[in-house]
Amino acid sequence: MPFNMLEVVSVASGVILFVICLILIRREAMSQNALYQLDAALERQAIEQFGKSNGFSLIERITLIIPALNECDNLKELLPRVPRHVNGETLGLLLIDDGSSDGTADLARSYDFTVVSTPQRGQGAALRLGYRLAVLGKAEIVVIMDADGQNRPEEIEGLIQPILADTADYVIGSRILGDFEKDDPMRRLGVRFFSPLTSFLTGTKITDCSSGFRAMKIQVLANIVGRLRQRQYSMSELNFEVARSGFRITEVPITFLKRYSGMSKKGHNLFYAFAFTRVIISTWLRTMMRKRDAIL
Repeated sequence: MPFNMLEVVSVASGVILFVICLILIRREAMSQNALYQLDAALERQAIEQFGKSNGFSLIERITLIIPALNECDNLKELLPRVPRHVNGETLGLLLIDDGSSDGTADLARSYDFTVVSTPQRGQGAALRLGYRLAVLGKAEIVVIMDADGQNRPEEIEGLIQPILADTADYVIGSRILGDFEKDDPMRRLGVRFFSPLTSFLTGTKITDCSSGFRAMKIQVLANIVGRLRQRQYSMSELNFEVARSGFRITEVPITFLKRYSGMSKKGHNLFYAFAFTRVIISTWLRTMMRKRDAIL
């Protein structure tokens, strides 16, 4: 049966769009690699300085990492509630200051956090530095939490329970399984769209792919930190790398709150959705190519 003109145009448009997407993703990958080389030099310098200041002695077996950029107002509400002990152990406190200019670093120090300050690069890059410090400091369990007050530090102990019970290597705090304050319907819609997509591409059920409240064994980070490239939208990249490495992933219910104050650093909804999609596709392609190369 011959194709009509509308079908031909439709197929051609789809092919052209797909090719354009691949070109843009390839260009972004090249850009990410260039930025990664710059970041690597900065991270080596920060790690060296951290060691000289005896910072590694402050990394505990269970360590909390908070990346922050100009979140002083939110941290005033959040930091007093961070527990000093979880499961009967001292909680290590590490804040990665991503170029703040509002007193974020000084405030964190006043609450006994170890602070590492770098030029502004993005949440993903800040976390990557934190991961490297935790690995070198011989932490065994790492918890990450946002600085905007949307996560409840009182839930840290529940978050790490699957790891302590050795039923999981990587735990995601899920607002979908738990509860969340109603603030942005578009963001909630995005979570419900991207999570099934992430689940399909990783082969692992994930209900909250963008949650920034997570816990993981140090073996997870030691295995994947060298493959992390995203400066900003890193949660999706983290999901793919952990899943593709064969680690056990589970989720626990959490309560997700509104920001105490200020605006998200990740941009407006449409830009955020585009950036998140771009990261999902580029990371998926990268992990698939690595799997292909391993087979060959």
